[in-house]
Amino acid sequence: MVHDKDHLRHDIVKLLGQAFALACLVDVKAKDRKTIEDQRIKEKMEFHKEVERLHAEINRLSSLHQEVERLRAKKTQEALSLPKEKSNLSNEVEDLKKEVNRKEEDLAKATDSFKQDVAKSYLVGFEAALEQAAVVHPTIDLSTLDLGKTVVNGKLVVD
Repeated sequence: MVHDKDHLRHDIVKLLGQAFALACLVDVKAKDRKTIEDQRIKEKMEFHKEVERLHAEINRLSSLHQEVERLRAKKTQEALSLPKEKSNLSNEVEDLKKEVNRKEEDLAKATDSFKQDVAKSYLVGFEAALEQAAVVHPTIDLSTLDLGKTVVNGKLVVD
């Protein structure tokens, strides 16, 4: 029986050793699983952060796209209005040219009228001077005096 007890002790020690080894293996595997699970959680968090970053980037790009489309529509509208604006400006230029021509004609008429008025005034002044000279010096012959003559070196000459 002692032998059986020794044998039984030996089997118990052997079984306890195996149980301890299994417990250690279970502990190691649990730690490995914990490490793997922690790594997966970390990767999942990083993945969620990347997804959030990508969503933000999508929103930013969507806003930029909307702005580009808004600007494209505005520029398209401006481009479409350019021919009409050009036509309006061309019409305005033509109207201004006509107005300039009318004003030049009016100026030419006014200039001619002014020249005639100055000539009349000069003639009236000359005739008035002749009348005054005839009154002051009735014996002088004024028939040689003429609007178209000037005095050069003390003599009357035709201009």
